[in-house]
Amino acid sequence: MNTRLTRMEEKDATKETKWSHLIIPTSSTTKMNWLDSWSRCGSLGAIPFVPKTRQDYEMMKSVRVTIGSFMWLPASDLAEEGSLKWWDGTVATASPGLVWRDGEELRYKSEDNDCVFWGTESDTSNDVHFQSCSRTEYPMICYKE
Repeated sequence: MNTRLTRMEEKDATKETKWSHLIIPTSSTTKMNWLDSWSRCGSLGAIPFVPKTRQDYEMMKSVRVTIGSFMWLPASDLAEEGSLKWWDGTVATASPGLVWRDGEELRYKSEDNDCVFWGTESDTSNDVHFQSCSRTEYPMICYKE
């Protein structure tokens, strides 16, 4: 982990405990499609990590900036076209901290683009949008109790 993430964890002991259970991709992690990324969590005895707080999003942002490329988020509309949900079935639209590309929620949504990833346009901006689930990117963060 990078220094910035370590400092952030030290600021909030309850988050440090939570984040210590994460399986975080690094720049040496093999890129994979969305379904393989989702399955990877299960093969590691974990579940996809769903961000719920601003600190969760800041931690995820730090990870994606560190790896320097796009990474999958555990959200898609595969179960129901046009209805964005986290992997566990909870609604993912209007999530606090997800700033969609160009401010447009569900950016690049089409019949062929069903999965969501988060990119690295810069350290300060988000680049969340839909993409084809077959595209290979860094895997999503997993949570292991």
